Amino acid sequence: MTGVNGAKWYDDAYGMWDPKHNRPAPGIVGKIKKAGVGMIRYPGGTSSNLFNWRAAVGPQESRGRQVEGKQGDTADSRFGPDEYMAFVREVGATPQIMAPFANSTPDEIADWVAYMNAPQGTTWGDLRARNGHPEPYGVRYWEIGNELFGTYQRYWMSADDDKAMRQYAFGGTQRQKRQRVGTPTDHRPAAAVSNGQPNQSFTVWYPPVVPKSQTIRVDEDTWREVADLASAGADDLVYTFAPESGGIHFGDGRHGKIPRRARRSPPTTPDAIVREQLSDFFHGGGHIVASEVKDNAEVSTRETPLGSSYDALVTTAALDKDGALSVLVINRSPEDDIKSRVELGSFRHATTVDVSVVAGRTYHDFNDAEHPDAVTIKKSRATAHGTSLTWTYPAHSVTLLRFPPPTSS
Repeated sequence: MTGVNGAKWYDDAYGMWDPKHNRPAPGIVGKIKKAGVGMIRYPGGTSSNLFNWRAAVGPQESRGRQVEGKQGDTADSRFGPDEYMAFVREVGATPQIMAPFANSTPDEIADWVAYMNAPQGTTWGDLRARNGHPEPYGVRYWEIGNELFGTYQRYWMSADDDKAMRQYAFGGTQRQKRQRVGTPTDHRPAAAVSNGQPNQSFTVWYPPVVPKSQTIRVDEDTWREVADLASAGADDLVYTFAPESGGIHFGDGRHGKIPRRARRSPPTTPDAIVREQLSDFFHGGGHIVASEVKDNAEVSTRETPLGSSYDALVTTAALDKDGALSVLVINRSPEDDIKSRVELGSFRHATTVDVSVVAGRTYHDFNDAEHPDAVTIKKSRATAHGTSLTWTYPAHSVTLLRFPPPTSS
């Protein structure tokens, strides 16, 4: 049996689901059948470590958002367990579900198993039936957590391998030091920033919390937990706390001080900037078209089993639903700008090309509090006549060239 990781559930599982017609995407179904894939994993790997299955069932308009497990971004819940089962049945594959460990209790995972497998006449079987799926799915293959052996996927667990594996097997608690807060659906730095409004609420990342064990700081000031804000004064640095959910609630300026508005948002990481740059490229509809790099430059590296060099430029191209051709070029050379010509063949295009580039001044540049704009998206336009465009790709850069179709006269 050959199997594949679904990788990511959000954004309609990157094209596996057709939201317009509420069905598996026919083109993808045909390719998976042809490949003979026997098992498909859901909801994915690292990105799914904080997945909340309950937010991903029921009518689309009532579904909640999710926390993406790698970057902490907020993500949609359109491709839920029921859509996943429709897809695996369409392609004839065996389902396999990764139940998140980092933010799930045994009861929550047992409830998911019941939703997928219990008969009608039970709490979760009846909910599944109300959602349009009366018969149990019969999902036999489950795993608890994804790659938790890696220090990069420990979440609340200890950095010590032995202790972390005991926590995985038997549960436990772990002190979190100087961890930002967020919301139930967003762990990005910006989600921990005060907007200066009354009655703000935040949550810790990994509830539940041992009661009275938390220390809440706003900037460098330590605030105090109270049972009720009603008796607090306007300047009291106080909050209420719900250990089970990890909820933190601040005052309204009359009863409890309002955390002051941040002067600027936290810096955005380069990978988040690249995702913003490529959002339309990935979600613009259409299809991938063939592309290749001829006479590619080589980047020398130390000797490895795969050789002592690698191609500097990698590329992919897509034709979106509006007929525009987007060419994505990544220059993997850490030091050298590379000039290359894009040959467009028979593609007819307007003369103006939209260009966006993400690259820092050096390969090691990173946005931080002192240099929040070290890596940004730089947008420009170029003019392309005929069937080619010559362009210089900066070292360690991601460049997106968008060639619109000719305007109709």
